[in-house]
Amino acid sequence: MLGVIVLQQTRDKELTDPSDQTATVCDADDFERFVHILGHDLRACARALSVLPTWIEEDVVSHAPELMPLMSENITMMKTQSVRLDRMLVDLLEFSRVGRLQNIETISIATVVEKSLQKLGMGTNGTTTTRIELSKIRCGPDDARRIFDILLSNAQKHGAPPFEVQVYEADGCCVIHVADAGHGIPFAHRGKVLEPMSTLQSRDAIEGSGMGLAILQKIAAIYQGSITWRDVEDSASTQAALVEIHLPLAS
Repeated sequence: MLGVIVLQQTRDKELTDPSDQTATVCDADDFERFVHILGHDLRACARALSVLPTWIEEDVVSHAPELMPLMSENITMMKTQSVRLDRMLVDLLEFSRVGRLQNIETISIATVVEKSLQKLGMGTNGTTTTRIELSKIRCGPDDARRIFDILLSNAQKHGAPPFEVQVYEADGCCVIHVADAGHGIPFAHRGKVLEPMSTLQSRDAIEGSGMGLAILQKIAAIYQGSITWRDVEDSASTQAALVEIHLPLAS
């Protein structure tokens, strides 16, 4: 799987804010504020639901242990689904926060990459190489974190080692390149994977909310960019689509 983010740069290597160099990242509209508030309230319900199966299990063990063989599978399913619901709500909140609650700052790319690698356990196992030739960009720090967290997490979940992170300047652009040894995104599914809550595999096979690429697409839109697709042939000589995110300078 391959992700390429292209951020067109000024001559001093600073990413331009969508409105101006000193402004905060634009606020969300009323609907996104509503989603943000609702998400917090729903998470409180989801956390309560996540502990109920444990309480039921404890009561059954204490008062009717002979029923546990009949109930254990359903209790496990309840725990799995409650954790999954909470994960979806967390990522929905992330989606609502894109471009919000942060200022445009000068970001150390190496620091953001290192934090993402450590968070995902990819920094010390020798499977990831980095080549960072452009040291800094200017953008919202949370959005910068989201870019690398999502691209690296997708590579880890859906691809295969070795992983490669490159950040360099080319043709007046900052290019952030995350690749792995997997087959990429099948061409036929390139539209589907950009939809919120969309996954190509069952969540029972690979856990995930399906929000990652939707969040990246929103980041691209916030910075007046876009997501495009590039067709390549994978190792099995079948067509796959690789995602590229272009974040041009604001005029």
